[in-house]
Amino acid sequence: MIKKNYIGSEPFVTIVIGIVMSLMLAFIVINIAVDKTERVYDAFTDPMPENVSYIETKVESSSRYIGNKVMKIISYEFAQKCMELVNEITSIFDYNELNRECSRWYENCVLEIESAPDISPWNKINPTVEDYNNANYLDINCRTKEIEKLRERWEKSSKKFASYNEYEQYTLIKNACLSIIVDRMLAE
Repeated sequence: MIKKNYIGSEPFVTIVIGIVMSLMLAFIVINIAVDKTERVYDAFTDPMPENVSYIETKVESSSRYIGNKVMKIISYEFAQKCMELVNEITSIFDYNELNRECSRWYENCVLEIESAPDISPWNKINPTVEDYNNANYLDINCRTKEIEKLRERWEKSSKKFASYNEYEQYTLIKNACLSIIVDRMLAE
């Protein structure tokens, strides 16, 4: 009687190829997800535009709009980047917690500034473009202890965030705060 060798048989080869292909696909998907997070972080380590009207004149004729009245002012691509950052940070922090801490940070920064609005942009039900512009009062030098704690938590949660210097980390937090305002403007 001749014994059959299954290693060279078609079913065995098909199964092995299927397993190898599945593992390769899983590896690719994981790499894409990690790369996307890193790209979001890299895009927000520089300060966001300080004046949204600048964005309006820059993109009015060359960009698509979502159709919301706010999108007459903010480009589609800019809004999408803000939403990516909001999605990333809400995987680490509670949205309301970050909103509250951004508001406290703002209130701490404008204590000595007479021309600053009294009401924090994060405390308004329907923030406006003017509120977005006012949010640029956020400054590293007047950060609160709670913002420092958020930075430390984010640093522990993300190796990519931890790889940035202190200025870039606070810029990311500030841009996360600004992105929340954009998110709330789009929700109108």
